[in-house]
Amino acid sequence: MTETADTERLARIEGKLDLIVLQVTQVKDTSNDHESRLRVLERWRYSLPLGLGAAGGVGFELIAKLAGGG
Repeated sequence: MTETADTERLARIEGKLDLIVLQVTQVKDTSNDHESRLRVLERWRYSLPLGLGAAGGVGFELIAKLAGGG
């Protein structure tokens, strides 16, 4: 191979590597975004039963007081 052919081949390889680095960065960003969204959903999911339990307890207490049982 000639020096020109080697240089062109190296340039193509570098271009492909640059593309791979860009794609990996995009996948990493997407993964981080999905991870953040999952964490928000998990916090909401696990806090919901606690909130419903507290609201239900208050509701039952109010009904008992209004019904004259308290």
